[in-house]
Amino acid sequence: MKIGIIGGKGRMGSWFTKFFEKQGLKVLIGDKEGPPAEELAQKVDVLILSVPISELEGLTKRVGPFLKKENLLMDFASIKSLPLKWMLDSTEAEVIGAHPLFGPKAELYEKLSICLCLGRARKWLSPIKEIFERGGLKVIITSPDEHDRNMALIQALHHLSNLTLALLLKKWEASQELLTPGFKKRLSTLLPILEEDPDLYWSMMNKNPFFEEAKRAFLLQFKNLLEEKAFKEGFLSLSREFLSFGGRKKIAYLGPEGTFSHLAASKISGMEFDLQGFPSIEEVFRATEKGETDYALVPVENPIEGMINETHDLLLETPLRIQGEFELEVSYVVASLTDSLSEIKKVFSHPQALGQCRKWLKEHLPWAELIYCSSTAQAALMALKDPHACALVARETAELYNLKVLKEKVEDTALNNTRFFILGKEPFLPSLQPKKATISFLLPHVPGALHRALSPFAERGLNLCRIVSRPLKGSSWEYSFFADVELGSGFEEALEELKEKAVLVKLLGKYPLLR
Repeated sequence: MKIGIIGGKGRMGSWFTKFFEKQGLKVLIGDKEGPPAEELAQKVDVLILSVPISELEGLTKRVGPFLKKENLLMDFASIKSLPLKWMLDSTEAEVIGAHPLFGPKAELYEKLSICLCLGRARKWLSPIKEIFERGGLKVIITSPDEHDRNMALIQALHHLSNLTLALLLKKWEASQELLTPGFKKRLSTLLPILEEDPDLYWSMMNKNPFFEEAKRAFLLQFKNLLEEKAFKEGFLSLSREFLSFGGRKKIAYLGPEGTFSHLAASKISGMEFDLQGFPSIEEVFRATEKGETDYALVPVENPIEGMINETHDLLLETPLRIQGEFELEVSYVVASLTDSLSEIKKVFSHPQALGQCRKWLKEHLPWAELIYCSSTAQAALMALKDPHACALVARETAELYNLKVLKEKVEDTALNNTRFFILGKEPFLPSLQPKKATISFLLPHVPGALHRALSPFAERGLNLCRIVSRPLKGSSWEYSFFADVELGSGFEEALEELKEKAVLVKLLGKYPLLR
């Protein structure tokens, strides 16, 4: 199958180019540097228009006549009624309108969805739906009117209200120091919008046939909430609906807020999970084992400091299974109340962070006392209490605690990703296929035991990504091994052979990679 994307070098077009190519599909790009749109239309099976809606009508008239009945024409516009009409009028090919319900910076681990609206789809609905689902997207099929009515509220009014609030904040000359975390979080949803062309967001309003109706409903609801009785009734009805039965699932992480574990949890949680911090890795495990939370996010290793010993020890005894792997790019800043490095006398941070920045600290702050903290968030709190101290933390943590950033990227190596496991009793992302497995095993004290244990995987061409060991508690000179294996044909047979050669084997989980 050949897929053509006009606008394939734009941000959303580029996202889907990679998405399709990862599945082994041939993708041809049409833009200013590529073949003309009319020529591309004759070379592909599926033609996708990923252009601003202001250009869409003219483009459909140009390319539509060059498509055959057996072809498929699609678009990625944020409204669907008008684009579907334009496409249906322009061609005899099959037509499906698509709206990715995410932006071009999104990652598949965020549980992304794409909406499909059918125009003329006898042959192509099943294969195109399968392609999207195989790549990890949830497919929602709806009518163009139902889509546009929802988007009038979910997109158009949402973006308009955020823009209104931000402009009012500027006009009001409100103090930035008084902004609460909740208000900052709302403003942060505005930032991706400001990176785009304003025409895109204007078209979400003026091209959506349901926007005027949504606007009137919004203003009426706003007016009603200024009455005490209506305000309280509305507040309580939402409380009952959204907070009843503890319906939202929870992810436990190593807290408090502002740690790298918290940043990682925030990236994978989206809007579908609540986050709950715990003071130790063991408590993160125990909370999920007891059912207080649904999943546990725990650090596994860092390329500089190596494996996280406590996590590996707890993996041996927990009934939880690894349900996913996530890597967070870790970069440290020097954060302080003071304006100058020369005034720093103490450096607070987690031992891992101090280890990852030891060369920079030796060169730039050799006189400063290094003080261990239980987390980078605690380090930020300690720096807040001492004008002659600094903390090694993430930039987001410095901003959260209103510390000044004196220096960025002070880690000793740029390749400084921290690897996390997501643990739970149920799959975290059922739509994604497992790519790796982690196994723990104990071997007898005989020559060549490790070689014989791993040979079943080598014989079947299964790649071992990592192997580490930990001393076995309560035994002298005995070690538990941990191996990460890329899944492939013959894995189950190799695992069974390992069980015959080892004293003890535990499959810790087969899981997808959340990239």
